[in-house]
Amino acid sequence: MAKARQLIGRRRTVQNIRTITKTMQMIAASRFRRSYNRVALLRQAVNKVQEVVERVAEMTGWQGHPLLLPGQGNLHALLVVTADRGLAGGYNNHVILAARQAVARLEAQGKQAALYMLGKKGVSHLKHQSSWAPPGQAPLPRPFKTHIGLDDRNSEGFAREASAELMEAFLAGKYAGVEVIYNRMRSGASYEAQAATLLPIAPPDQAAQFGSGGRAVKEEEPLRREQLALFDFMPSPEGVLAAALPMLFRLRLGQCLLEAAVSERMARMMAMSAATKAADDMTKLPVRRINRARQSQITTELAEIISGSDALK
Repeated sequence: MAKARQLIGRRRTVQNIRTITKTMQMIAASRFRRSYNRVALLRQAVNKVQEVVERVAEMTGWQGHPLLLPGQGNLHALLVVTADRGLAGGYNNHVILAARQAVARLEAQGKQAALYMLGKKGVSHLKHQSSWAPPGQAPLPRPFKTHIGLDDRNSEGFAREASAELMEAFLAGKYAGVEVIYNRMRSGASYEAQAATLLPIAPPDQAAQFGSGGRAVKEEEPLRREQLALFDFMPSPEGVLAAALPMLFRLRLGQCLLEAAVSERMARMMAMSAATKAADDMTKLPVRRINRARQSQITTELAEIISGSDALK
């Protein structure tokens, strides 16, 4: 049986750990509440721009801009959004697994994948993975660009820079498509890893995979072309698409990055909450057990003293 001093020391250690996990939980919860409303507002903005693009693109038969058409070649760009830190449950593992599945899917179609790896955890995974992959999982290609230090505060600026670079490469024929793999918020208490196609921009029936950023198809939508024929556009529908499509691409990318950052806050908040609860259970060490250990120690010491006294007689 452990000594009473050891048991008390263990309980103090667990209490110190609980203080740390509780602090991390409170910080994550505070940042999550501050950023959650931004996600809802950005989703509304994406929906409105998506609606404008869909209505105007139908006037051109979804052929009025290069961003609506599949790119050339077999190389697809994959943006994999991970976190810079751990202690967030399975947040990073879910994204990396989804990235492997996306790479395997592209390889099965005879295509190649090139990675934009965002976050220290994803970059570290690529550096330390072996040359072979587990059964059923494709090895991730080495990244051609990495970025760290991404969170909900600077996601908008990075989305602006990355969207311009990726759109230029797509229009130049370097990539046949652009996908983002991230953790999408399902609600205020759950998230899921998802692969969403950013380029080419898909019609409504395919854009539904984008989650809340894409609108569901309504029954009256086939009548849009006849309804829009009553309007005169200035500039032309192609000119409207030339201005709206880059904006939609940037907003979609920004939405993915923001949702990934807020999902990280949520995952860390839930993980630290579970750790704090486990620490609370461990600190509820019965006093009787400590007293029993202390009494056993006292009894042993008394027995040693008596036996030593008898030996001196």
